[in-house]
Amino acid sequence: MGKFKPILMAFGLLNLAAGAAQTTYTNPLDVPVADPFVYQEDGTYYLYGTEDKNGAAHGIPVLTSTDLVNWENRGYAFEKSETTWTQRNYWGPEVVKVGNDYYMYLNASPNKEASTPFNMHLCIAKGKSPLGPFKEFKAPFYKPPAPDEAIDQNIFIDTNGKAYLAFTRVVAGRNEIRIVKLKKNLVEFDGEPKLAIYPTQDWESRPWTDGHQVTEGAFMFKRKGYYYLTYTANFFLDPHYSTGYATSKKPMGPWKKHKGNPILSKTDSVHGPGNGMFVKSPDGKELFIVYHTHFKPGQVGPRKVAIDRVHFKSDRTGRPDILIIDGPTSTPQPMPSGAK
Repeated sequence: MGKFKPILMAFGLLNLAAGAAQTTYTNPLDVPVADPFVYQEDGTYYLYGTEDKNGAAHGIPVLTSTDLVNWENRGYAFEKSETTWTQRNYWGPEVVKVGNDYYMYLNASPNKEASTPFNMHLCIAKGKSPLGPFKEFKAPFYKPPAPDEAIDQNIFIDTNGKAYLAFTRVVAGRNEIRIVKLKKNLVEFDGEPKLAIYPTQDWESRPWTDGHQVTEGAFMFKRKGYYYLTYTANFFLDPHYSTGYATSKKPMGPWKKHKGNPILSKTDSVHGPGNGMFVKSPDGKELFIVYHTHFKPGQVGPRKVAIDRVHFKSDRTGRPDILIIDGPTSTPQPMPSGAK
Protein backbone atom coordinates (compact mmCIF):
# COMPACT_ATOMS: atom_id res chain seq x y z
CA MET A 1 0.00 0.00 0.00
CA GLY A 2 3.03 2.25 0.48
CA LYS A 3 3.11 3.91 -2.97
CA PHE A 4 -0.65 4.53 -2.93
CA LYS A 5 -0.72 6.05 0.56
CA PRO A 6 -0.02 9.67 -0.58
CA ILE A 7 -2.85 9.44 -3.14
CA LEU A 8 -5.29 8.08 -0.56
CA MET A 9 -4.29 10.79 1.89
CA ALA A 10 -4.75 13.50 -0.76
CA PHE A 11 -8.35 12.44 -1.35
CA GLY A 12 -9.08 11.77 2.32
CA LEU A 13 -9.73 8.11 1.55
CA LEU A 14 -7.20 6.71 4.00
CA ASN A 15 -9.02 8.18 6.99
CA LEU A 16 -12.35 7.11 5.51
CA ALA A 17 -11.16 3.53 5.21
CA ALA A 18 -9.82 3.57 8.77
CA GLY A 19 -13.03 5.09 10.13
CA ALA A 20 -15.25 2.58 8.34
CA ALA A 21 -13.46 -0.27 10.09
CA GLN A 22 -14.57 0.79 13.60
CA THR A 23 -17.09 -1.70 14.93
CA THR A 24 -16.70 -1.24 18.69
CA TYR A 25 -16.08 1.43 21.31
CA THR A 26 -14.80 1.23 24.88
CA ASN A 27 -15.70 3.40 27.85
CA PRO A 28 -14.65 5.90 28.99
CA LEU A 29 -14.62 7.97 25.82
CA ASP A 30 -11.88 10.51 25.21
CA VAL A 31 -14.06 13.38 26.43
CA PRO A 32 -12.74 14.84 29.73
CA VAL A 33 -15.90 16.63 30.91
CA ALA A 34 -18.51 15.94 33.58
CA ASP A 35 -22.30 16.41 33.64
CA PRO A 36 -22.64 15.73 29.89
CA PHE A 37 -25.65 16.83 27.87
CA VAL A 38 -26.16 15.93 24.20
CA TYR A 39 -28.30 17.91 21.77
CA GLN A 40 -29.02 16.32 18.38
CA GLU A 41 -29.86 18.17 15.17
CA ASP A 42 -29.61 17.26 11.45
CA GLY A 43 -27.44 14.21 12.01
CA THR A 44 -24.97 15.92 14.35
CA TYR A 45 -24.64 15.47 18.10
CA TYR A 46 -23.52 18.44 20.19
CA LEU A 47 -22.08 17.60 23.60
CA TYR A 48 -21.82 20.19 26.37
CA GLY A 49 -20.50 19.64 29.87
CA THR A 50 -18.67 20.82 32.94
CA GLU A 51 -15.01 21.43 32.18
CA ASP A 52 -13.28 19.44 34.88
CA LYS A 53 -10.45 21.85 35.68
CA ASN A 54 -9.81 25.22 37.33
CA GLY A 55 -13.19 25.23 39.04
CA ALA A 56 -14.84 25.22 35.59
CA ALA A 57 -13.89 28.88 35.54
CA HIS A 58 -13.76 29.65 31.82
CA GLY A 59 -17.09 28.63 30.29
CA ILE A 60 -18.94 25.76 28.62
CA PRO A 61 -17.10 23.58 26.06
CA VAL A 62 -18.85 21.99 23.08
CA LEU A 63 -17.88 18.92 21.06
CA THR A 64 -19.51 17.39 17.97
CA SER A 65 -19.98 13.86 16.69
CA THR A 66 -21.99 11.88 14.17
CA ASP A 67 -21.79 8.53 15.97
CA LEU A 68 -21.85 9.29 19.77
CA VAL A 69 -18.36 7.81 20.12
CA ASN A 70 -15.82 9.95 18.24
CA TRP A 71 -15.97 13.58 19.35
CA GLU A 72 -14.31 16.72 18.00
CA ASN A 73 -13.59 19.59 20.38
CA ARG A 74 -15.12 22.78 18.94
CA GLY A 75 -13.96 25.17 21.63
CA TYR A 76 -16.28 27.07 23.97
CA ALA A 77 -19.97 27.46 23.25
CA PHE A 78 -20.13 29.99 26.09
CA GLU A 79 -17.21 32.04 27.38
CA LYS A 80 -17.12 34.41 30.28
CA SER A 81 -15.73 37.93 30.05
CA GLU A 82 -14.99 40.73 32.47
CA THR A 83 -18.52 42.03 31.95
CA THR A 84 -20.53 38.80 32.28
CA TRP A 85 -22.55 38.32 35.44
CA THR A 86 -21.32 34.75 35.63
CA GLN A 87 -17.65 34.33 36.48
CA ARG A 88 -17.02 30.81 37.76
CA ASN A 89 -18.36 27.29 38.35
CA TYR A 90 -19.93 26.71 34.94
CA TRP A 91 -21.71 23.42 35.57
CA GLY A 92 -24.36 21.16 34.08
CA PRO A 93 -25.32 22.90 30.79
CA GLU A 94 -28.33 21.94 28.67
CA VAL A 95 -29.43 23.30 25.27
CA VAL A 96 -32.97 23.67 23.88
CA LYS A 97 -34.08 25.17 20.57
CA VAL A 98 -36.69 27.92 20.94
CA GLY A 99 -37.91 29.26 17.60
CA ASN A 100 -34.81 30.30 15.68
CA ASP A 101 -32.72 30.63 18.82
CA TYR A 102 -30.94 28.20 21.12
CA TYR A 103 -31.18 28.58 24.87
CA MET A 104 -28.42 27.24 27.08
CA TYR A 105 -29.47 26.58 30.66
CA LEU A 106 -26.50 26.41 33.01
CA ASN A 107 -25.60 27.12 36.58
CA ALA A 108 -22.78 29.41 37.57
CA SER A 109 -21.48 31.76 40.21
CA PRO A 110 -20.72 35.49 40.09
CA ASN A 111 -17.64 34.87 42.24
CA LYS A 112 -14.30 35.40 40.49
CA GLU A 113 -12.53 33.27 43.07
CA ALA A 114 -13.45 30.00 44.79
CA SER A 115 -15.77 30.48 47.74
CA THR A 116 -17.86 28.50 50.19
CA PRO A 117 -20.75 28.38 49.67
CA PHE A 118 -20.26 28.40 45.90
CA ASN A 119 -23.07 30.95 45.41
CA MET A 120 -24.53 28.93 42.52
CA HIS A 121 -27.61 30.04 40.58
CA LEU A 122 -29.46 29.06 37.41
CA CYS A 123 -28.75 31.17 34.31
CA ILE A 124 -29.76 31.25 30.64
CA ALA A 125 -27.61 32.13 27.63
CA LYS A 126 -28.83 32.53 24.04
CA GLY A 127 -27.25 31.81 20.67
CA LYS A 128 -28.03 31.39 16.97
CA SER A 129 -26.23 28.06 16.58
CA PRO A 130 -25.70 24.96 18.74
CA LEU A 131 -21.99 25.79 18.53
CA GLY A 132 -22.59 29.27 19.91
CA PRO A 133 -21.42 31.76 20.71
CA PHE A 134 -23.97 31.88 23.51
CA LYS A 135 -24.40 35.18 25.31
CA GLU A 136 -25.98 35.79 28.71
CA PHE A 137 -29.72 36.25 28.37
CA LYS A 138 -31.03 35.91 31.92
CA ALA A 139 -28.35 35.86 34.59
CA PRO A 140 -29.45 34.88 37.06
CA PHE A 141 -32.57 33.09 35.86
CA TYR A 142 -33.35 31.66 39.30
CA LYS A 143 -31.63 32.72 42.50
CA PRO A 144 -33.05 31.03 45.61
CA PRO A 145 -33.01 32.84 48.94
CA ALA A 146 -29.57 32.79 50.58
CA PRO A 147 -27.87 30.65 51.67
CA ASP A 148 -29.60 28.16 49.34
CA GLU A 149 -28.16 27.52 45.88
CA ALA A 150 -29.50 26.03 42.62
CA ILE A 151 -27.76 23.68 40.15
CA ASP A 152 -28.32 20.90 37.56
CA GLN A 153 -31.32 22.11 35.58
CA ASN A 154 -33.24 19.96 33.08
CA ILE A 155 -35.91 21.18 30.64
CA PHE A 156 -38.74 18.76 29.81
CA ILE A 157 -41.34 19.62 27.14
CA ASP A 158 -44.39 17.38 27.34
CA THR A 159 -46.33 16.01 24.36
CA ASN A 160 -48.96 18.71 24.93
CA GLY A 161 -46.33 21.45 24.62
CA LYS A 162 -46.20 22.34 28.31
CA ALA A 163 -42.69 22.81 29.67
CA TYR A 164 -41.20 21.96 33.05
CA LEU A 165 -37.91 22.62 34.77
CA ALA A 166 -36.35 20.08 37.13
CA PHE A 167 -33.40 21.35 39.14
CA THR A 168 -31.43 20.73 42.32
CA ARG A 169 -31.86 23.11 45.22
CA VAL A 170 -29.00 23.02 47.68
CA VAL A 171 -30.50 23.56 51.12
CA ALA A 172 -29.13 23.09 54.61
CA GLY A 173 -28.08 19.46 54.95
CA ARG A 174 -29.08 18.09 51.54
CA ASN A 175 -29.43 18.52 47.78
CA GLU A 176 -33.06 17.97 46.74
CA ILE A 177 -34.70 17.92 43.31
CA ARG A 178 -37.59 20.28 42.64
CA ILE A 179 -39.85 20.73 39.61
CA VAL A 180 -41.65 23.82 38.39
CA LYS A 181 -43.87 24.51 35.38
CA LEU A 182 -42.52 27.10 32.93
CA LYS A 183 -44.37 29.74 30.95
CA LYS A 184 -44.42 29.46 27.16
CA ASN A 185 -41.33 31.65 26.81
CA LEU A 186 -39.33 29.06 28.83
CA VAL A 187 -37.67 31.80 30.87
CA GLU A 188 -40.25 32.39 33.62
CA PHE A 189 -41.70 30.17 36.33
CA ASP A 190 -45.43 29.46 36.16
CA GLY A 191 -45.96 28.78 39.86
CA GLU A 192 -43.70 27.70 42.68
CA PRO A 193 -41.15 24.83 42.52
CA LYS A 194 -42.41 21.62 44.13
CA LEU A 195 -40.26 19.12 46.01
CA ALA A 196 -39.90 15.93 43.93
CA ILE A 197 -36.94 13.82 45.12
CA TYR A 198 -34.69 13.85 48.20
CA PRO A 199 -32.52 11.17 49.87
CA THR A 200 -34.70 8.38 51.36
CA GLN A 201 -33.30 5.05 50.10
CA ASP A 202 -30.33 3.28 51.70
CA TRP A 203 -28.09 3.57 48.63
CA GLU A 204 -28.53 7.35 48.71
CA SER A 205 -27.35 7.64 52.28
CA ARG A 206 -23.58 7.70 52.08
CA PRO A 207 -23.24 11.26 53.36
CA TRP A 208 -20.40 13.71 53.08
CA THR A 209 -18.17 13.95 56.10
CA ASP A 210 -20.26 16.91 57.26
CA GLY A 211 -23.50 14.93 56.93
CA HIS A 212 -24.71 16.64 53.73
CA GLN A 213 -26.81 14.29 51.56
CA VAL A 214 -27.29 14.54 47.82
CA THR A 215 -29.85 13.84 45.10
CA GLU A 216 -29.09 15.77 41.91
CA GLY A 217 -28.61 15.59 38.13
CA ALA A 218 -32.30 15.16 37.21
CA PHE A 219 -33.41 14.15 33.70
CA MET A 220 -37.09 13.72 32.81
CA PHE A 221 -38.72 11.87 29.91
CA LYS A 222 -42.06 10.29 29.06
CA ARG A 223 -42.82 6.72 28.00
CA LYS A 224 -46.18 4.99 27.51
CA GLY A 225 -48.05 7.58 29.54
CA TYR A 226 -45.64 7.54 32.48
CA TYR A 227 -43.05 10.13 33.44
CA TYR A 228 -39.55 8.98 34.36
CA LEU A 229 -37.18 11.07 36.46
CA THR A 230 -33.61 9.80 36.60
CA TYR A 231 -31.25 11.27 39.17
CA THR A 232 -27.90 10.76 40.85
CA ALA A 233 -27.31 10.31 44.56
CA ASN A 234 -24.23 10.62 46.75
CA PHE A 235 -21.26 12.98 46.72
CA PHE A 236 -19.68 13.35 43.26
CA LEU A 237 -16.21 12.58 44.65
CA ASP A 238 -17.41 9.32 46.18
CA PRO A 239 -16.97 6.12 44.10
CA HIS A 240 -20.56 5.22 45.07
CA TYR A 241 -21.98 8.18 43.14
CA SER A 242 -24.77 6.27 41.39
CA THR A 243 -27.94 6.62 39.31
CA GLY A 244 -31.55 5.74 40.08
CA TYR A 245 -34.99 6.75 38.90
CA ALA A 246 -38.57 7.43 39.93
CA THR A 247 -41.86 7.40 38.01
CA SER A 248 -45.09 9.34 38.10
CA LYS A 249 -48.37 9.74 36.24
CA LYS A 250 -47.93 13.52 36.25
CA PRO A 251 -44.87 15.70 35.51
CA MET A 252 -45.22 17.46 38.86
CA GLY A 253 -45.47 14.18 40.74
CA PRO A 254 -45.93 12.60 43.19
CA TRP A 255 -42.90 10.48 42.32
CA LYS A 256 -42.36 6.86 43.31
CA LYS A 257 -38.77 5.64 43.44
CA HIS A 258 -37.87 2.37 41.73
CA LYS A 259 -37.34 -0.38 44.31
CA GLY A 260 -34.41 -1.75 42.31
CA ASN A 261 -32.34 1.45 42.56
CA PRO A 262 -29.56 2.13 41.82
CA ILE A 263 -29.65 1.07 38.17
CA LEU A 264 -26.14 2.35 37.40
CA SER A 265 -23.46 1.98 40.08
CA LYS A 266 -19.77 1.34 40.67
CA THR A 267 -17.89 -1.78 39.66
CA ASP A 268 -14.31 -2.83 40.32
CA SER A 269 -13.21 -0.95 37.19
CA VAL A 270 -15.73 1.94 37.05
CA HIS A 271 -16.31 4.46 39.83
CA GLY A 272 -18.77 7.34 40.18
CA PRO A 273 -21.16 6.72 37.23
CA GLY A 274 -23.74 9.48 37.28
CA ASN A 275 -25.34 12.71 36.07
CA GLY A 276 -26.65 11.17 32.86
CA MET A 277 -29.15 11.93 30.11
CA PHE A 278 -30.68 9.91 27.26
CA VAL A 279 -30.29 10.16 23.49
CA LYS A 280 -31.06 7.94 20.49
CA SER A 281 -28.51 6.27 18.22
CA PRO A 282 -27.87 7.77 14.75
CA ASP A 283 -30.61 5.65 13.16
CA GLY A 284 -32.99 6.15 16.07
CA LYS A 285 -33.29 2.44 16.80
CA GLU A 286 -31.34 2.34 20.08
CA LEU A 287 -31.43 4.41 23.25
CA PHE A 288 -28.24 5.37 25.09
CA ILE A 289 -27.47 7.00 28.40
CA VAL A 290 -24.65 9.53 28.29
CA TYR A 291 -23.03 10.01 31.71
CA HIS A 292 -19.71 10.66 33.39
CA THR A 293 -17.41 8.47 35.46
CA HIS A 294 -14.30 8.99 37.52
CA PHE A 295 -11.09 8.97 35.51
CA LYS A 296 -10.14 5.63 37.08
CA PRO A 297 -10.63 3.86 40.42
CA GLY A 298 -8.88 5.91 43.06
CA GLN A 299 -8.66 9.02 40.86
CA VAL A 300 -11.72 11.20 40.42
CA GLY A 301 -10.62 13.71 37.82
CA PRO A 302 -10.55 14.59 35.11
CA ARG A 303 -13.93 12.88 34.88
CA LYS A 304 -14.78 11.37 31.50
CA VAL A 305 -17.89 10.70 29.42
CA ALA A 306 -19.27 7.19 28.91
CA ILE A 307 -22.24 5.84 26.96
CA ASP A 308 -24.22 2.64 27.44
CA ARG A 309 -27.34 1.05 26.03
CA VAL A 310 -30.73 1.39 27.67
CA HIS A 311 -33.76 -0.86 27.39
CA PHE A 312 -37.07 -1.44 29.16
CA LYS A 313 -38.61 -4.54 30.68
CA SER A 314 -42.38 -4.87 30.82
CA ASP A 315 -43.92 -4.96 34.28
CA ARG A 316 -47.40 -6.18 35.08
CA THR A 317 -50.37 -4.23 33.70
CA GLY A 318 -50.85 -0.86 35.30
CA ARG A 319 -47.21 -0.27 36.11
CA PRO A 320 -44.53 1.59 34.13
CA ASP A 321 -41.93 -0.48 32.29
CA ILE A 322 -38.71 -1.06 34.23
CA LEU A 323 -35.75 1.05 33.06
CA ILE A 324 -32.56 -0.99 32.65
CA ILE A 325 -29.07 0.30 31.83
CA ASP A 326 -26.60 -2.20 30.34
CA GLY A 327 -23.65 -0.78 32.22
CA PRO A 328 -21.42 0.65 33.36
CA THR A 329 -19.27 -1.11 30.78
CA SER A 330 -15.50 -1.01 30.46
CA THR A 331 -15.07 -3.64 27.75
CA PRO A 332 -15.56 -3.25 23.96
CA GLN A 333 -19.19 -2.65 22.95
CA PRO A 334 -20.83 -2.59 19.49
CA MET A 335 -20.97 0.85 17.91
CA PRO A 336 -24.35 2.62 18.14
CA SER A 337 -26.67 1.46 15.38
CA GLY A 338 -26.52 3.60 12.28
CA ALA A 339 -23.04 4.93 13.10
CA LYS A 340 -20.95 5.72 10.03
